[in-house]
Amino acid sequence: MEQNNLLLKEGFKPLAIALALAVFSFLFLCNTLGFIFLVAGMFIFYIYRNPIMGFIPKDENNIMSPIVGKISSIDYSKNNYKIYIDVNLCDKHILRAPKSSAFHIKKIIHGLNLCHNTFKAKELNSRATLKFDDIKVKLLSGVCNKEIILEEEEQVITSQRVGLFFHGLVMVEIPKNEYELSVTLGQKVQYETKLAHPFEK
Repeated sequence: MEQNNLLLKEGFKPLAIALALAVFSFLFLCNTLGFIFLVAGMFIFYIYRNPIMGFIPKDENNIMSPIVGKISSIDYSKNNYKIYIDVNLCDKHILRAPKSSAFHIKKIIHGLNLCHNTFKAKELNSRATLKFDDIKVKLLSGVCNKEIILEEEEQVITSQRVGLFFHGLVMVEIPKNEYELSVTLGQKVQYETKLAHPFEK
């Protein structure tokens, strides 16, 4: 069950370390160093903040955004739409289910943290592939993404937490024969953003 704390549980340890170093520096070293650690603690709190979601549409057939970020590219292949969402450190970092479905982690590869916009990153960086029935979500770590955190669940509901992703590229693959896009290139997406909806019958 998802917690309602202001801070995600994964942020407790790094925040405690930063604050402890700040206190130690103020008491035994120098105020400047203490201030640096204090600012670092504030930044850690911001990165690991637990955001309050807005209204999520009740229509379970819609495909919702799994992450907060900016759409950097949309590819139209023969069978699928591929929506690329750029995620930076100032965005919200909980990874959520785009629809209610069975959930399967198809692949996770631990690698480097090169700039995710380079060709080498696609081969060398940490990456993962998630499947939500007919929807695929692919994660490509960026420079500042320490690790891809995923949770083992067999069934999920729309916008349920399935992991954490801090920096990099999230690609959502949607079947063209079943859905129509609801977003445009360059759009900022939130958890409440509908990426696609079924064709009207």
